[in-house]
Amino acid sequence: MTAFAQTNPITDICFLVEDIDKASAFYVERLGFKPRRRAPGFADFKGAGVTLALWEIEHIAENTGVSSRRAPQGAHKACAAIELASPEQVDAAYAELKAAGVLFHAPPQDYVWNARCVYFADPDDNLWETLLPWRTVRENVALPLQVGKNSVSRSVDPRTDHWIELVGLSHLADRYPHQLSGGQRQRVAIARALQCEPDILLMTSPSVRSTRSRAND
Repeated sequence: MTAFAQTNPITDICFLVEDIDKASAFYVERLGFKPRRRAPGFADFKGAGVTLALWEIEHIAENTGVSSRRAPQGAHKACAAIELASPEQVDAAYAELKAAGVLFHAPPQDYVWNARCVYFADPDDNLWETLLPWRTVRENVALPLQVGKNSVSRSVDPRTDHWIELVGLSHLADRYPHQLSGGQRQRVAIARALQCEPDILLMTSPSVRSTRSRAND
């Protein structure tokens, strides 16, 4: 099996559009992309992540020989995604883009594929997803090890499972937040705090009660 995708990161997202000027206006005026290059039938833009490129369908078909067949109007042909760091950021992005005139399919929702998402489309029906993927118990507790300049992989660090075991959640390590009780979610938060190995940990009385026998360890 080739390792191509593991050694060559995606650098551009390319959408095929009907009208390069109309599509460019949407991405600049509604989403805030910065124009980078422009050529006949082509434009690309810089955002915070990969480069966004737009090709006018007829132009690229004429010059490369690729098909110029169109999908029916309203059919989504591609989906780009922006991953955010919290549910609040998903909701804030929704509010910001809606105020800029972006039309959404629905407000942000928590979906069964364990993510909070919101969806909109550009003038050519290319779908965009703004999302926060929910983290499992193990991924939540590992988070402090994955941020900052000294971050490490949770797959090779035993501390994550140690703290999960300490709060009695080893059998739930692969569960998502909505699959836990309120007390279990409190214990996840405690384990994540312990991951930082603080000198002092301040807890409310309910949190102390929920882990009294283990906190003494």
